[in-house]
Amino acid sequence: MKLSTPEIAWHGKEPIFSVDFSQVSTSLWRLASAGGDSDIKMWKVGQDEDGNITTEFLSNLSRHTKTVNVVRFSNTDFLASGSDDGTIIIWKFAENYGNDKRYLETEDIEIHESWSASKILRGHLEDVYDIAWSKDATRLISGSVDNSAIVWDVDKGQKLFILKEHTHYVQGVAWDPQNQYYTTLSSDRSLRIYSIDKQRSIHNINKFPSSRPLKEGETKRKYYRIFHEETLQSFFRRPDFTPDGKLLIVPAGQIEDKDDMKNTTFVFTRNSISKPVLCLFSGQKASVAVRCCPVLFEKRSTKKSSTVDDDNDDTEKSNDMFDLPYRMIIAVATLDSIILYDTQQKLPFAYISCVHYAALTDITWSFDAKFLVVSSADGYCSLVAFADGELGIRRNIELDDNLQSQEVESTSKRKLISSDDDAKSPCSFVSDQEVNKTPVKMNGTLKSTVASDCSLEAQTPSIDQLSNDSTPKAAKRAKLITLCTSNENSPTSNKTCSKAETNIGGNENAVSEHSPKISTTKRATLITLSPATNKGIHNKSESNDSSQSKENCNTTESEFLHQYSATKIELPSSDATSSSEESDKISQSTQSSASPKPPRRVNFKTIS
Repeated sequence: MKLSTPEIAWHGKEPIFSVDFSQVSTSLWRLASAGGDSDIKMWKVGQDEDGNITTEFLSNLSRHTKTVNVVRFSNTDFLASGSDDGTIIIWKFAENYGNDKRYLETEDIEIHESWSASKILRGHLEDVYDIAWSKDATRLISGSVDNSAIVWDVDKGQKLFILKEHTHYVQGVAWDPQNQYYTTLSSDRSLRIYSIDKQRSIHNINKFPSSRPLKEGETKRKYYRIFHEETLQSFFRRPDFTPDGKLLIVPAGQIEDKDDMKNTTFVFTRNSISKPVLCLFSGQKASVAVRCCPVLFEKRSTKKSSTVDDDNDDTEKSNDMFDLPYRMIIAVATLDSIILYDTQQKLPFAYISCVHYAALTDITWSFDAKFLVVSSADGYCSLVAFADGELGIRRNIELDDNLQSQEVESTSKRKLISSDDDAKSPCSFVSDQEVNKTPVKMNGTLKSTVASDCSLEAQTPSIDQLSNDSTPKAAKRAKLITLCTSNENSPTSNKTCSKAETNIGGNENAVSEHSPKISTTKRATLITLSPATNKGIHNKSESNDSSQSKENCNTTESEFLHQYSATKIELPSSDATSSSEESDKISQSTQSSASPKPPRRVNFKTIS
């Protein structure tokens, strides 16, 4: 794994609000970026012979008149861009560009390819914040500051539906790959799920029942909002579906813990689309964007054999979070860090922090999972390159075939089962067949559970300890300390970011000597956490600056890991989320007392 933050003028000195990789161009890694200079720029990403990440300018797309907030490629390689001017432009690649050299008018930079505006969609009254394509690239949905979302027919360039249920900015949208739902996430602190067939909102998810004990004289539990309010210091809340459409990952969440609220990212399943089944903690900073890796991977070998006394047979128990025949990777971008999860274990396997001076804004994967790119409001992008096989063994299966053969959708909603067996075995999973036969039963309190394959020697910290989150803060030109995995306990620093090498593709119970190495850059701190083993994860310094990490050794590696572990959600009652009609009434009643809307733009300080 190598991390690089090229110090180039991506968009002059303006902030970068969005990045996206083309998922079609297999001949090159084409990256689109958009920012405050009103332009869209195309870049060619690659690696040289030494494995260093390279970027080359390809083209400049100028048609918008104001800041461009989002760029998204379709599966047919069309590019959609949304801007503060309220328009959405569909860009088409010009194949017959010619051999004549052309240059930018204002700079002596050669243009290598050309894009033309195919369609301009007009309908929003204010800034367009987010865009999501349908899988067949015939439709898209856009969210705007005018409190609405619009579903478009791209071929005709016409509006199909205008969704006006939100009472504040629509900062994120997502389209279901199975073409059954699309979702909108707003700063009115609600997530809405729309049915494509019914053409209406079927779920308004905005609150949970409090787990605090009832006071004397109280007869009903109070509810609390599960998403951050409009004062969140980000313009965007970008959700995403997994490539198979079985999971919906939603950022900007918060969950109650006694008298405190914890930042989290919620995970929904297709059969529990109205209630989250899992939360991924994000530390002290809220999550703002989620992107799922487009590549499916073979599952790691995590099964353990146990003997049954009655039959004297060997049976295998799985400790996976989800009953899936493959493994998917999820990248969560918080305001100051990137956390990588997979669908097999509850703990993240990589953590990247201290990368930028300002808030992160967007994140994207390349079509082959070779690169991961994150953008920031400081005007720079950081690129992470993975070695072949570092993330795992690629699954040789077409996703379309997989969607047909692995059908999970059911008319009944998927529920999180709370039973005595689950309490005794927190790492057990619930299969789709069991879920469809078992009624919902939500009870109890928020309980942090860790799979046995992710267990560590050190005791798992309580949720109170998570309040002392020691997420590293960005420091100018921070140096990296690269650590390897050893067999002896070693504390890590609170203030200095520590790293552990990974062996993601292999056996979890053994860390190979050939684990992928971590590179260092001037502007970043990269922590790569190995898939947790029963023997524990420990660090050994390999850097010349190792003495720097020993000065503030106050927390253990396991405590740092468990700050971000996935946690099952258990609610006091089954009506954890309201229906659309009930939630609309609550939203309207609370809107009158809400604080004034914040300004849509702020001035960013750019460090040259």
